[in-house]
Amino acid sequence: MSKILSQSGISLADAYDVEGSIAGVDELLSKEVQLVHDMASTLFSERFSTAIIRASSGAIAQSTAFNQTLTPDVTSYFRILGVTVLSDQPARLANMNVSLRDPILGRETPIWIWESTQTAPQAPLSLTVQLDENGGGVIATNEWMNGTWLGPSIGCGTQQPQRTPEITFRGLTTAFGAGTATQIVLVTLAFSDLQGISSHGLPVPGW
Repeated sequence: MSKILSQSGISLADAYDVEGSIAGVDELLSKEVQLVHDMASTLFSERFSTAIIRASSGAIAQSTAFNQTLTPDVTSYFRILGVTVLSDQPARLANMNVSLRDPILGRETPIWIWESTQTAPQAPLSLTVQLDENGGGVIATNEWMNGTWLGPSIGCGTQQPQRTPEITFRGLTTAFGAGTATQIVLVTLAFSDLQGISSHGLPVPGW
């Protein structure tokens, strides 16, 4: 039987210098060394991954709707940590939204929205940013669109029983005349990578 040792006293009150307890050290509940260890949190930490996925409307003309679908390469569950939408012509946009989509039922729920008629501090405020948004080593200048973030959201990947593995990016340009406007969405994800072995039994983390 395992033993509990103490040198500061023979009771809890003595050990912690508090009044009330008279339970002796020899009366404390003890167990033998555990030979079984829960590996769920360890496995998740080893497989924890993040990714930034991207979609673009392309250069579109006036009074034109755009519709893009992102499919995260995730087989387990994923959390959407953030949505960033950029535009080279913010004044030419009427509205935009990013939604989580169930491809089986065709249902969607928005996770980010923007509309030109909305007032600050939400849309239509925009700020100039310089970043490499396409991984090509080119630092591009765009306007960051300050939309309304409706997250956090959790989606299920392609191997989950009930899945929502698609993210849509939609919007509409105004009647601005000649020229075009290009919009880009960047979605940051956190997920558990399967790495060839099923991770379906891992608990969903608190994040």
